[in-house]
Amino acid sequence: MTVKIAFLDPAGGDYTPDTPRLHPLGGSQSALCYLAEALAAAGLEVTLVNGTRTPGMVRGVRCLPAGAVPWEGMRAFDVVVLLNGCPTEALTRLRATLDGGRKLILWMQHAVDQPAAQCVAEPQARACWDAFAFVSRWQMDGYLKEFDLDRRLCRILRNGIAPAFSGLFPAGADIMAGKPWPPVLAYTSTPFRGLDVLLDSVPRLRAAIPGTTVRVFSSLEGYQVPADQDPYAALYQRCRDTEGVDYVGAVSQGALAEALRGATGFAYPNRFAETSCIAVMEALAAGCLVVSSALGALPETTAGFARLIPVPEDPAEHAVRFADAAGAALVQWRDDRAAAGRRLREQVDHVTAGMNWAGRAGDWLAWLDELRGDHRK
Repeated sequence: MTVKIAFLDPAGGDYTPDTPRLHPLGGSQSALCYLAEALAAAGLEVTLVNGTRTPGMVRGVRCLPAGAVPWEGMRAFDVVVLLNGCPTEALTRLRATLDGGRKLILWMQHAVDQPAAQCVAEPQARACWDAFAFVSRWQMDGYLKEFDLDRRLCRILRNGIAPAFSGLFPAGADIMAGKPWPPVLAYTSTPFRGLDVLLDSVPRLRAAIPGTTVRVFSSLEGYQVPADQDPYAALYQRCRDTEGVDYVGAVSQGALAEALRGATGFAYPNRFAETSCIAVMEALAAGCLVVSSALGALPETTAGFARLIPVPEDPAEHAVRFADAAGAALVQWRDDRAAAGRRLREQVDHVTAGMNWAGRAGDWLAWLDELRGDHRK
């Protein structure tokens, strides 16, 4: 019997599995799109319920607006997965609807100190969940410690790279050939995760390596915030005003993959403890030299392929340390291109083989089978 699974995004964004291929879209929502598509390809009957204005079948996934699915309608699904939780009142109503062995799963992408964790912090809400899917060990350990969750109900199910990043460098391709010098560096995360520190580091980095260019692919457009309402407009203007910085803004996954394919490195002086970081994973897949922070889940996500530095409390000191670390890594890259090429080949192969959504969907399928098997017993 075909398993019927629904993914609910209470944030209400307007997107379908086509969206990240055409327009900027946030990491959690992009992950949902690619996972839903991969599960549908594996034979599950998959429905996405969010704020879409264009309902219909997209890449094998049935897309519906939240208003089109009444509470009773949720009984049509064997498994319901909520992305990043929802208010307790709505959660308890949903739980009451999903009787008869139907599973309610929390797929949490936020850290334990974020407001979204309220759907686990409150005992009434915590009792509603059948299982918890986390995206890194660092993240899961925080929830286990803070809320004393039953470890048997928790599983690490990691994020993956967008399909556009999977075939950038086929076997035998010379990764170094398309990497420019003086270096072109890219920043592709949200503006509040270290962009200001990066801008502070640019003059020092350019003094060490003249001609270094930084291209910034960042805005809140992926979260459907209009440009005239984006609170970081002044930061984008600072990018435009800084010598050596090219402000591009957010772009589609395909355009971003091509841009990173032609970038030397990924410059990410992150100051926000991330639970996963798809941006770094995709930079690794694009053959970029990654320089970032030993913070949150970044050490486990980068799997030894990035240069990670401790994060000092003072942002100004962070900018200095980052410029020095990035400069040293880039000079080493330049001076031993043979070793750098071998390292990049290993990096690209590791990420594209182990961090693709077909594999991630396989992990979900195995876990769902375990959960539903517990019920059948």
